[in-house]
Amino acid sequence: MITLIVVLGFYNQFDGRSGFPELDKIESAKKMYKEVCKVSFSLEHCWNLLRHLPKWNIEFATKRSKSRKESPTPSPPECVRLENSEFERPIGRKAAKDLQKKRKKPGECGDNGGATILEQMRVELLESRKQRTEHLKEMIQLAKGKDEREKRREVKEQDEADAKIMAVDTMTNLIFNPYLNSRKQEIMERRRTQFFR
Repeated sequence: MITLIVVLGFYNQFDGRSGFPELDKIESAKKMYKEVCKVSFSLEHCWNLLRHLPKWNIEFATKRSKSRKESPTPSPPECVRLENSEFERPIGRKAAKDLQKKRKKPGECGDNGGATILEQMRVELLESRKQRTEHLKEMIQLAKGKDEREKRREVKEQDEADAKIMAVDTMTNLIFNPYLNSRKQEIMERRRTQFFR
């Protein structure tokens, strides 16, 4: 953590300069860290995550101001306070606990122990189950329709193949005569069984 604070301090020294690109500021801060600490900076991924958080910047600003009070000679501020920025500091533990206690008291807020929230969750769950059931029914209908279309297509193809075989003259084609006659008999049997079902 101290490493990150040191790099943030170096970065803030370059932050106010105009005409200084962001990448150059970062690289200059890492070079200064390497010169001062004699070790290269290896926590860049952490620093990239933390450097824009308001709590981090405010905490750093307060730590720097405390250390400045101890020094006998005043120095120019090395970091920028974010009091008037668009960032808001997150709520603290104590304030969060107080807020949670206020929410738990059913008499003051008119809340009946979260029953309305639970009821709303139950209604949403029932609604999502209903939508899921309807979706599954639609999927089943689509699958049945697809199966029926597939069966009709297969029957049509079989009928076309049967019609071609039935149209062949067996008297002129003596080589395939026994095969064609057996196929014609199979077709006739199949049609009889389909007709009498």
